[in-house]
Amino acid sequence: MLGGEIMETNSFVYWKNKGGYADTLGATGLAELIFQLTSKYPKIEDKHSHFLISTVAKVNLSELPYERLLQDPGFEAFEDDKYNELKELADQYWERKKNSKNLNEEEKLLLEQSKPREDWSLIVNLKVLQALKAYNLLHTQIREADKEKFTETIRLKLIGFAEGKLSAEIKVKTSLKVSPIQAFNPAIGKGINRPKPDSATIASFPQSMMDWFEEYLRYLAVKSVMNAYLMEKDIKLIVISAGKVTLDVIKNVTSDLRGRHIGKSSIKVDVISVLNLSVILLNKLDVIKDNKINQIIHGIQTALFKNMGQVKAIMNQSFIRLPGWFYIKNNDDAEDMKYIILEHLNCLRWLDEKKSEEASLLQIYRDGLSGDQVSKIVDFLANYGMHVMRKLNDKKNNIIARTSEESLRRLVMKSYPVYSDFINNVGFKNIAKAMRNATINQQIAKAKGRQTYEIHYELFQKLKQNAVFPDKFLSYLLNFVNDYNKETARRIEQKGENLENKRALVSTHDIDDFVQLFDQYRKQSETIAMLLIAYASSKTSRKDEQLEASVQEASENEEIIIED
Repeated sequence: MLGGEIMETNSFVYWKNKGGYADTLGATGLAELIFQLTSKYPKIEDKHSHFLISTVAKVNLSELPYERLLQDPGFEAFEDDKYNELKELADQYWERKKNSKNLNEEEKLLLEQSKPREDWSLIVNLKVLQALKAYNLLHTQIREADKEKFTETIRLKLIGFAEGKLSAEIKVKTSLKVSPIQAFNPAIGKGINRPKPDSATIASFPQSMMDWFEEYLRYLAVKSVMNAYLMEKDIKLIVISAGKVTLDVIKNVTSDLRGRHIGKSSIKVDVISVLNLSVILLNKLDVIKDNKINQIIHGIQTALFKNMGQVKAIMNQSFIRLPGWFYIKNNDDAEDMKYIILEHLNCLRWLDEKKSEEASLLQIYRDGLSGDQVSKIVDFLANYGMHVMRKLNDKKNNIIARTSEESLRRLVMKSYPVYSDFINNVGFKNIAKAMRNATINQQIAKAKGRQTYEIHYELFQKLKQNAVFPDKFLSYLLNFVNDYNKETARRIEQKGENLENKRALVSTHDIDDFVQLFDQYRKQSETIAMLLIAYASSKTSRKDEQLEASVQEASENEEIIIED
């Protein structure tokens, strides 16, 4: 220490003080600044009230090469000439992409090599949100700043963070001019939560309340954790929120996410971003081992900027958590969770948010992620099963993606163990198979001209409606089983050995097994009903071959995968 100041340290505190993703950007920017000055990747940990940024070895704050920042402030400027050049290259790529069907392999390879940079969508949308002007201005000011004053300012700021102070509490002699930008700090300024703001600028925000250094940190973080998605004329910004992860990992994850097709509507961007982020993490066993993945990266923070004609107004902010369904103790756990997620993605990506029923399904799934509630995910799977029934009844959509019963079993066994007794109960499984035979399987058979039995169109819906009343639910289910057995026996009697599509009866032993278990959990009848519908509407087998690649490829090309 010198004069009571910390000179050597391996930890820095960034207090949450702005709300939303502004704090996440600030903390990540602090980690990025430390990396710029030390060439070592620090760890970022969310400690609820603050972020802790730590390095393996102690850093001597009096010996860091602060002057380096005068040559390279650590973030990239996009002046008009540079931006226009990048835009022209991107426009040329997309024009050639439209006419790429007749290209040979060599030409296709050359086309892919000319793809826009991975963060191009982010750059474009930041310009639309009028964020690049302030971004570029600060870049210029830093490069032209007085060397001694600027380097001393950065040193004092880092000492203050090492002492656990807020940036605004750290008094320095140098002050640069910054403008408050909602793209980086959504909670500030005019128009927040108003149906139609006066302007997209924040002219009335007091300049005295702006801390240029905190804005600088946010600018540093943009390349590391931010992305943007255009949804018709609206823009959604997302920021990846660290749990406990090193800066290099979160930067690599962000880069990988930018290369994946996400979607073009608000809820789908939330859900599919999170699930893609989860798949990326699940491929990094050395990073996630012995943790839930949402302990490594908590999730994404978002801000939706709604098109209001001449301006984009911020309409809402949200946080979507990564699924913390179970601990990843080994590669088998990682592969199980990844496959579950990929099957969910295979279904979610074709839901149309403009249709109220399908938007409701997406909302149920997002609620399950946000609250880290597996029961909500099961609710989604059950409601999706009913959606499958409706789609199969539509001659234009007689085939639709489905999840597998094996994936549901593993999800419940590992994350919802209190109900694993049901998934393993022979009576439950055989009754669910009977439900599948009487609904989805017969719908598929009908589409192929091979229908043999009655289709129970209302079965799933009726079970859901009666689920909150244990006795009524059980009575309706057993009546179905009775009708199912009678029809099956009658067909066998009529056709004998000539009967096609034979199906098994539900035995008395199956019924007894189920009823006995149901009586133990009758207070949870609604969850049991949803599990039963989810199981009954799933596929009997899963296809492992290259599911991750096929999900991504189909999403990019917007081609529907047909499944029986």
